[in-house]
Amino acid sequence: MWAFLFVAVACADLYPAAVVSQQEINGASPPQGSNVSTGRLSGPTAALILLAGADNRLADHDGNGLRQVWLWLGLAGLAWGLLLAAVWALAAQAFPWWRDTNLPLMPAAAVLTVMALPPLGRVMLAPARLWRGDSPADQAMIAGATMCLFALCLLGILPYHRQAIRLPAFLAWIQPMEEYRVLIVMPMWGVWAMMVPGHFCRPAERASALVRSFIKCQPVAATAMWMAIPLAGTLWQLNFLNGWVALPAALPLVAGSIGSVCICRATGGVTRGALLAGNLLTQLAMLVGYLAGKTHA
Repeated sequence: MWAFLFVAVACADLYPAAVVSQQEINGASPPQGSNVSTGRLSGPTAALILLAGADNRLADHDGNGLRQVWLWLGLAGLAWGLLLAAVWALAAQAFPWWRDTNLPLMPAAAVLTVMALPPLGRVMLAPARLWRGDSPADQAMIAGATMCLFALCLLGILPYHRQAIRLPAFLAWIQPMEEYRVLIVMPMWGVWAMMVPGHFCRPAERASALVRSFIKCQPVAATAMWMAIPLAGTLWQLNFLNGWVALPAALPLVAGSIGSVCICRATGGVTRGALLAGNLLTQLAMLVGYLAGKTHA
């Protein structure tokens, strides 16, 4: 039932933009007479537009005056992870019967719904939007397959054994339940992957001015810093995997550095869609690495 629901959502989101997306892929120019804002865009607003803004919002700005977008993009990834953990916790409390089966159906469904619906749905639908086919049905099938893969990974997120927390009660929030740690760190890896391709790829001809400015203003030191933060968080928060914690740390590193660059090169350069697809690939790589490590730990 979830699959049909999410495919329907994907069709509704993809169909109205199918013609426009195909024109962008073919390098068509934006419509003449469109209103482009030339005012200075704040860092938080630019980060939100890059991550979850509508296509018309992305095209409305010329990208001038951007400052510290990398900082706000990283903070948006942290807020995204905290949101997913909160949604999981609320669903787990509202539907406690899933604990008898140890299969988190409702928490996984709640998290996937947040990931699939606007505004975060742009990340989930990014692979489908990069598809060069003319049929919106083909794009919807790709979106449905992506969501089903993500759902299967979320269903296996619970650890086999709980880690005993040896902290005072007032510090217990530093080490939340294991599944919350995965959900918090996962989007932080994703936003880091959006910072990498600009150092190795040129913007595509169809790339918006905001994306071009983001690439131009992205310092190497900031990219390295936002790589170190989720890496340290993964090694610390997932230490219950023992030596297998290397898997959820190494796989997103590979996906975010090599995978995201390959996506941009394969699609003709850096675009917002390619950046979001690299974001999703890196999050999936982190989930798969965690599941593999959990199996052997």
